[in-house]
Parts: sequence; C-alpha cells; structure tokens
Amino acid sequence: CVTPTHFDLCHGFLTQIRGRKRVLLVPPEHTRSMYRADPSGVNPNSSPVDLALFVTGLERFSAEKRFSAEKKRADAERARFPKTRVALGEIREVTLWPGDTLYIPPFWWHHVVTLETLERDSDVFTESISREKRAEREKNDVSDEDDVSVSLLLAFDPVGDESVHPCVDEEG
Repeated sequence: CVTPTHFDLCHGFLTQIRGRKRVLLVPPEHTRSMYRADPSGVNPNSSPVDLALFVTGLERFSAEKRFSAEKKRADAERARFPKTRVALGEIREVTLWPGDTLYIPPFWWHHVVTLETLERDSDVFTESISREKRAEREKNDVSDEDDVSVSLLLAFDPVGDESVHPCVDEEG
C-alpha cells in the first residue's frame, strides 16, 4: 500500500499497530521543490513526485534495494522533477514498527509505503529467495491475511477555535 506524496492541514499521529511502514518526510519550506498540484484541482495538497522512487539508489536511503530497472525509473523520476533535489538533504526517513507513533506536523510533505507489500512484491529478484519465503509461509501456515499492515492516523487540531479540517464534515 502506498500513500502518495502530500501534506495535511492539521496535526497527525500515525501509529503502527501491525506490520511496518516507511515514511519519507519533507519540511514545508521545500513546498516549491515538491511540484504542488494545482490549487483548484481535486487534491491541491498533493505532489506528483514519488518520493520513494526519487530516493531509490541514493546511498543515504538504505531501505531501497538497488535493481537496475528500479534505478532507471528513479533516474527518470529525478530528471522529471529536478527541483526536488533541493530538498534531498532534509528528507527524513522513518520506519514505523508495531507500537511506534510518528507525529506529522501540518504542512509537512509525506509519502508512506507499507514495507511488507514491497518485500512480497520484490521476491522476484531471485527465484530461490521467493521459493524459500513461500515454503516458510506454508510451513508456518501463514496466509495473506497475516500480512495485513494495520495503522491508525489520528488527525487533530490542538486549539479548540481552529477551523475544522477540510476532510471532516462539520455537520457530522
């Protein structure tokens, strides 16, 4: 599961309950580097930049595996969005494990990837690893349902007189 690059207008706590998530965060002062979507569009707080792909193969971001096809896609993403390079030194990478909670301040860009899904999908990099994982899953009677990642996002405004978050219906 991937949550594309975006920012929220309110504060948020992202708590991981089951599985793991990789979160890439960019401070709001880099908004000009993030190619913000058209303000009159459907999701004006989003960016077309795939941050996970953008940092693929860069030494600092260790969670990415280095496959040549993936590196070519990453190089293309970096060429497509050259201004995002300005933010590279300030991109923060966090891996959430069960029990971890991450505070995401308003206006911070973030991109979230469920890691188990990526690992399962990337088993194609060697057939033997894929066979081993499948055999271990069968031996331990693990179903696809056991791979479900569960997290909770609590969005909030800390001051009572702040306006209602645009994602929340004022009536309900």
